[in-house]
Amino acid sequence: MGRTAAAPRSPPEGLEDALLALLQGTMRIVRQEAVRAGLSMPQMLVLRWLRRTGSRPATGWAPRIGARPSTVSGLVDGLVTAGLVRRDRDATDRRKVLVSLTPAGRRRIDRVAEAQRRHLARALAGLSGEDRAAATRALKDLSDRLAADVAGSRSGGRDG
Repeated sequence: MGRTAAAPRSPPEGLEDALLALLQGTMRIVRQEAVRAGLSMPQMLVLRWLRRTGSRPATGWAPRIGARPSTVSGLVDGLVTAGLVRRDRDATDRRKVLVSLTPAGRRRIDRVAEAQRRHLARALAGLSGEDRAAATRALKDLSDRLAADVAGSRSGGRDG
């Protein structure tokens, strides 16, 4: 009796599990390096976000780091006390308070990011140039697709 072909799966079997394992491993590295730098994960997320975006108003960005507004206020208080961020009045609207990295905060988050990159570089060192290029293309495509999916979910779009 002939073998029947399995129905095609999209994405290939095991890919979701492999990606979840990769994300879990990456998050372990992120947490480990944050702790080594004396930061909680939420503190690290605040510093990373400020590093990427520059000075930001003190309100409205709790969802960006997955926290409640009251939590962000406490996080920022602690980071100010530690000398890693500062609060300044907005020069154009004195009612607004801007939060920005201090030089010490920039150095701290840069050290964390560099340690994380070193971990990833060691893990990727065994891949051939061809495999690295293929992985880069696939991960960029996946990242774009996930971003579009999240944007569609936020705007009320549904799969069809």
